[in-house]
Amino acid sequence: DSNCVTYWSGNTRLLSFRSKSNEFRAKPGACTELPDISHLQTATAFPVNYGDEVTVRCSAGHVLAGDDVITCSSVTAVFTYNTSPSCILLSKYETGNMALLE
Repeated sequence: DSNCVTYWSGNTRLLSFRSKSNEFRAKPGACTELPDISHLQTATAFPVNYGDEVTVRCSAGHVLAGDDVITCSSVTAVFTYNTSPSCILLSKYETGNMALLE
């Protein structure tokens, strides 16, 4: 494709792909997915870079406990947080009451 140019620099562990409109980078060790927490979701596209904050939520029928913003760690390439996010299943009673509040 004539719109894309691939180049190599001295550090071949970092690949850059440029087009006339965008630049895409994949850095070694960048966070590539959410932590393995059941029902945890985000609208953020991966990979994310070191220091990037990602807002998380839970799938329908679950409520988020813990942090709703997690940060990609530059040292370990995993997410860090103050209080581990978790998704708690709402009971039928709680789900019904939530609908009344909306």
